[in-house]
Order: sequence, then C-alpha cells, then structure tokens
Amino acid sequence: MVSRAVCPTCHTAGLVVRDTASKRKGLSSFLELHCDNSECPESVVSAAHSSRRVLPERQPTDAGDDWSYRSGSSRDSFAVNVKAEKLWASGQLVSSDIVRLLGFQRDVDSVPPRIKHLCVNTGHLKKAARHRIVVATVVTAGALYGLGLPPDHFTHGFLDEAGQATEPETLVVAGLVCLAGGSLVLGGDPMQLGPVVRSRLAVKGGLGESLLHRLLLSENGAGDPKQLSCLPVTRLRNSYRCAQSLLEPYSRLFYDSQLRSCVENKDRGALPDFPVFFHGVRGRAQKEGSCPSWFNPSEVVQVIRYLQRAFGPWGLLPDQVGVVTPYRKQAQKLRCLMESLDLPRCKLGSAEEFQGQERNLIIVSTVRGSEALVPSADGSSSSQNLGFIFCARRFNVAISRASAMLVVVGNPDILTLDTNWKSLIDYCSTHKTCYGLAAETMVPSC
Repeated sequence: MVSRAVCPTCHTAGLVVRDTASKRKGLSSFLELHCDNSECPESVVSAAHSSRRVLPERQPTDAGDDWSYRSGSSRDSFAVNVKAEKLWASGQLVSSDIVRLLGFQRDVDSVPPRIKHLCVNTGHLKKAARHRIVVATVVTAGALYGLGLPPDHFTHGFLDEAGQATEPETLVVAGLVCLAGGSLVLGGDPMQLGPVVRSRLAVKGGLGESLLHRLLLSENGAGDPKQLSCLPVTRLRNSYRCAQSLLEPYSRLFYDSQLRSCVENKDRGALPDFPVFFHGVRGRAQKEGSCPSWFNPSEVVQVIRYLQRAFGPWGLLPDQVGVVTPYRKQAQKLRCLMESLDLPRCKLGSAEEFQGQERNLIIVSTVRGSEALVPSADGSSSSQNLGFIFCARRFNVAISRASAMLVVVGNPDILTLDTNWKSLIDYCSTHKTCYGLAAETMVPSC
C-alpha cells in the first residue's frame, strides 16, 4: 500500500514510503494534483517489480492527528497481512486507527499474531468502518458497499498489485473513494502477469488486462507500458531484493536498464559467486494417459540434484528455496521424488503462484524438450504452441523471484527460439555459468 503524505489544504495526514528522490518527486506530483482538484481521476504508481518495499515513517504535519479515512486493498490475503503488519510495526498507529477486515469465513488464526488484535470480519462492518484505515482484499472491501456509507467517507483508496486486478475489481476500490477531491492510487507492475481471466469472451472484450495497464497504454502513442504516460506516474527504480548481477537480465529486457540494486554486498555463504546459472538438458517432455500436463524426467533429475546441493553444501532452508515450473505434472513428479529421497519440502508452483513472492534460491524448470521440434501431422512444429513458455510476462516473473541465486534448467534448442530466453542464456554464457548441454564447463556432479 502506498500512502499519502500530509496535505494541509485538505487537512489530511498519512504515511509515506522511506525517502528517495524519485519517490518524493512522485508523491509531490500526487499531492499537487490532489490539492489543485485536478480533473485527472486516478493517480497511478507504476512500480517496477521488486522495487516496492513498505517502510512507513511519519511525515511532519501541522494537521495533528486529524487523519482522513482511507482504505488499502490488495487481491491477496497474504499481501494484505504483510501490509497491515508493516503499518502496525511503524509505531505510528493505535488500534483505533487501523483495522484488518477479514472475509466472513476466514479464521483469525490464519492471520499473523502481531495483527490478530486488529482483525474484524465482515459480520462487524460498522465497527470496521469507524477506523481511519481499513486494510482488506478487494473482494472483502466490496462488503463495505452494504453499509450505505456517505460518499465522502473514504478520501483515499490504495490498491496494491493493481496490475493483477481486473477492471471490475479495481472499480470496487475506486467506487468507495470520494468523488469530490478523493484520490485513488494504483500500485503495480504492468510488465508482470495480469489478471487471470478464464472466459475467452471476457478476454476478447478487454477484461484480460488491468486498468493500470490500459491507462498506461491509452496515454502514450507508442502503446508501450514501459514508456511513462502523461498520467501522474511514478516509476520506482530502486530494488531491495537482489544484487545488480541478478537484477541485470530483467532490468535490461523489461525496464530499459533503469532498475538499481540497493542491496548492500553481503556474505553469500556457500553459494557460488555469480548468481545466475543455466543448465542445458536435452530431455523429452511426456504426458501420462489423458492428462494434458507435461513432465520431463531428465529435468526432474537435474532439478533434484540442485535441490540436494541447496539443502546440503549450500546450507539453505526449505522456506528459502522455490521451484518454478509451468506444468503441474512436473511439480507432482518433483514432489514425489523429493519425498522418496527425504528432501525437505519447499514450494513448487507456476509463475502465477510465485508472483509477489521471493526466495533466496529459485530453480526454474521449463519442461518442454525436443518433442516440441518434431513436425506434427499437418506439417507444423509444436514449437508454434509454446506460447505458455514464451510468454514475456511469465518469463519476467519466473526469473525475478530470486534474491540470491537463479538456476534455469531447460533445453537450449527450444529456449533460444525466444529472444528473452536467448538473452538470459547469452548472459550466462558471457559469465561462464552455462552448464550441461553444449556448455563450455560442466557442472560437478552433485
């Protein structure tokens, strides 16, 4: 959640993100628009992924404790809990200022202990609405409409991960904000995965893109969300996740090489010096029975070898390791082999499941192999149907989850057909961290 600084004209106060020149410039622009009663209805914060970190501090104010009402929303309960924890940990709020609004069926025991006392479920909406700051998921925030609140009750709305929200979801938050002088802030990354929409008709009608993405596209002639529009937009360029060498590939491909690492040099322990590996495997993806999902036995074995090294010589814990794979069957095969080898249970899932998260070590298994190059009966190559692997946004999410080390396992014959994957492989080749198939140096056996 991005919070607004003091606006003496409107007699409001709030929290700001820790001081940087770019952030203060963006916040200043936001305040000028708000205080001048600008006709621009939305203030958009376009945040390059891994660059937002909620570090609230109180801004000096002459308005005392005359805080206006505001709501903060996200699409994910975990993300909402994190934001509520950060706000409470700032030490600037008392329990009467903030509430964590839970869905009616959500158990309070699923909430971190530090904010349990802030929780109220939708059975007590009137009590929740009396707080100055309401933190909730988008769906739960929609329950507030049932109270018939005055149109000026919420003066500010903050929607985090707005790039993943459908337009109707975004409008849930927008509709709660005061039309006369209220402010809506959308925080998100249009270069990462958008909303999950299963209806082809809805996608055809434009609901497959977020409002954040559409606003950025509509405001610049090139139709490129990387180019900032004339909307009040702030691009956060400082990354607090990883070192520059790990940041470089996706910064160059998706953010015009503008991301800067703010991570101080720290002890990498037993991890290799250079943090990006590519391990080539010429395996063959397979299916079982009528199951449509793919798995690649060769990649399963190689990923297990890296996991053995991670939990052994590299000294990592299960919650520090994640395996990203686009196919559920591959994750299932990995989990079975891990259990048979008594390896610790770490998170395995798709890029969608990892978006918004990070791990010290991320291992990416791309699965598809030589079978994708075999012509089908109609003479076309299966590689024409690899859009799932070659999706630029999915690629961006997958390689940007790592905070210390990234290992990609895949077939270079397939992956080099895509410019993004080829760029990553070339990056590893330049730094002599390509291993396995067609590599100059073979990785030592695990």
